[in-house]
Amino acid sequence: MKNTIFMKRRSLENNISHYLQQTFQFEKGIALTDSRTLLCSIESHHGLLVERARHIYSFSHLTFHEYLTALWIVEHPQNLDSIIERHMREQRWREVFFIDNGRN
Repeated sequence: MKNTIFMKRRSLENNISHYLQQTFQFEKGIALTDSRTLLCSIESHHGLLVERARHIYSFSHLTFHEYLTALWIVEHPQNLDSIIERHMREQRWREVFFIDNGRN
């Protein structure tokens, strides 16, 4: 888990490509090509991601990021203590901890 709200296009495309390969057994080259198309679709049709600067994306609303971060924490409980220790007093992590507490 990275401590950032901005994502490079190449990183997003690689993550989408990996997902397509693992979930639907796409070949690597096809998955990368389709990941570019899918990223464009996510941005233009669904509005989940927004290109904030050239090839730099973020979620269109911070709530998506907060929810997915909380979900990651729940799925990786072995990291909970270190995450709390590092981020408990940071204002931007407040909602993440509220979401996480609501799931338990």
